[in-house]
Amino acid sequence: MDRRCSQEHNSILLDVKLRGWMEGVPAFNWQLQGNNLYEQTRTMLRLPPEEFRAKLDEVLGKLSNDNPMLALQYANAVVGMSSSDVALANVNNIIDFSALP
Repeated sequence: MDRRCSQEHNSILLDVKLRGWMEGVPAFNWQLQGNNLYEQTRTMLRLPPEEFRAKLDEVLGKLSNDNPMLALQYANAVVGMSSSDVALANVNNIIDFSALP
């Protein structure tokens, strides 16, 4: 496998790792990454404060152990995603998938 193909598969793997953290938000329901991340974080923000903090700590802890940049991306999404942030994440997701062999 050449380096380019390896990087493309890595992008898809990173996308998968950002999904599925919140019950009620399907990991794979044809949503692009930006929309999925937005829905997850809005669902998290609707939790009672104690549950929110516990869930946030769980997600960020697991992501940090695996890839600190993913934890930062998720934390930034919790703080807030503009419509431009969502659109950019979606476009990057489309580019990643279109580049697969």
